[in-house]
Amino acid sequence: MRLKDVAPDIVQDIRYAGRHNFLGRPAAVYRKPVCVITREAAEALDRVQSELRQSGLGLQVFDCYHPESASEDFLLWSGQPGRRWMRIEFHPGMDKHELAAQGYVARHRDHGRGSAVDLAIVPEGDGPDAFRLDDSLPPCNTPMKFLGSRFRDGTLDFGSGYGCMDPLAHYAHPDLGTVAAGHRRMLRELMEKYGFRASYQAW
Repeated sequence: MRLKDVAPDIVQDIRYAGRHNFLGRPAAVYRKPVCVITREAAEALDRVQSELRQSGLGLQVFDCYHPESASEDFLLWSGQPGRRWMRIEFHPGMDKHELAAQGYVARHRDHGRGSAVDLAIVPEGDGPDAFRLDDSLPPCNTPMKFLGSRFRDGTLDFGSGYGCMDPLAHYAHPDLGTVAAGHRRMLRELMEKYGFRASYQAW
């Protein structure tokens, strides 16, 4: 089902339906920027949203259901030559052919079941800036206080941008500042409270 039918006020920035992702193009089978998810997961997200709203915050989702063909597309991409600017933003510390071996590009079965979601916390009423293909963006592991900021996706500071394939994106990286670490902890505790299980390689 569509998340908006249960929780219409959750911000949606479905990255793999557009070009602002590590592929630099829409992923296979993504036709529209719509979050499709199981009813159980959608209702759980709605409960998380309701709790965050009490503090003037909310959720923003980046990816929900995608079939195995999308994961196959990710793996195929990792073995092909790529655009330099995608590497600069999304995997600044390693070549794309290393990403699968490091676990950054893989088959995500939970996404194929419609029970997984990539998301962050945003101030209520905020959302991402418009993305332009010619944007020259800092690496996703750039601290918010430098270079103005990373791409302004509207979220609280989580220490790295969405889709960042870098050790800094790991939940408990030791070089995180206290603000970003606190935001990661808040998100994880809320999601686990309502039945979700966290990933090691992503906040």
